[in-house]
Amino acid sequence: LFCKKVKFQDFFKAYVNIVSYIALFAIILFMLWMVAAPVVRLFPSITNESGIRYYFAGLGFVEELNFGVLPRMYGIFREPGVFTCYLILALIMELYFTEQLNIRAVLIISLAAILTFSTAAYILVSILLVGYFTKQLFGSSHKNKKVFRLLIALVILIMTVFLLIGPEKIFGIVFNKLKVENSSRDSRFGSISANVQIFLESPMLGKGWEYVEDKFVYFASLGTYRGAHNTNTFLKILAIYGVAFFICMIVTTYIFFKKESRSIYWGIFLTIMWIVTLSNEDMSVNILFYLFPFYALENNRKNERIICENISD
Repeated sequence: LFCKKVKFQDFFKAYVNIVSYIALFAIILFMLWMVAAPVVRLFPSITNESGIRYYFAGLGFVEELNFGVLPRMYGIFREPGVFTCYLILALIMELYFTEQLNIRAVLIISLAAILTFSTAAYILVSILLVGYFTKQLFGSSHKNKKVFRLLIALVILIMTVFLLIGPEKIFGIVFNKLKVENSSRDSRFGSISANVQIFLESPMLGKGWEYVEDKFVYFASLGTYRGAHNTNTFLKILAIYGVAFFICMIVTTYIFFKKESRSIYWGIFLTIMWIVTLSNEDMSVNILFYLFPFYALENNRKNERIICENISD
């Protein structure tokens, strides 16, 4: 119903604008915490069951941390990894779905992703930016001045962040989790093995929601990585519904990205990027996961209707 009533171009423009405003507010809140923490402490606070306090400032919140520890960016979301998913999607839309590059939006979204200190964010933002500049370098017959301005601005922005915070501190937060045992790493890798094992029990029809929710921790405990959270969206869908529905979701997602990027190769590239993005968090009950396949189906339905009308004329 949503895809029938709202054109995708209208949706994606609104989405990028909204995410950009949330990201800008999160950046301001982060900077305010770094230079004037007492001001942030004036905002309403809440303490969770683990004893961690958060300060809520309307369009975002920040975590109370000990002196010298960097706060991670949450935006309005339950954790930085979820915020990363929304930021990565906005970056894909801004870089690959429009010919009118908005440098300010790209810089805000990229900076927000950097300040989440999410491992997935650093990897995905780097690949998407390299892919975009490669696309512009080899895919355009003329050189766009905006592209060069964006490249220079990104270099300055990244260097500034790394110089102010320190490369060792940033890389320690972002990549050390890959070297030592921790729940974040185990959940990501454990989700792969556990979902595949569940899928193999019933490849065609899957095992259903209840079984996957109840048995995931058990199957995760059988592997090397014993994560307690199922964070791989596509593989969770594979385990729940089986191979037919999984292939349907992959194919329709690809059709969507191919159409919006106007390229078979970039459609494949963006589909892979989206799959990797959703391997970071469980978005299986999030509307964004289903929105793009439905936009792909709706576009095909419109094309069929136009062809039929032309034939009848």
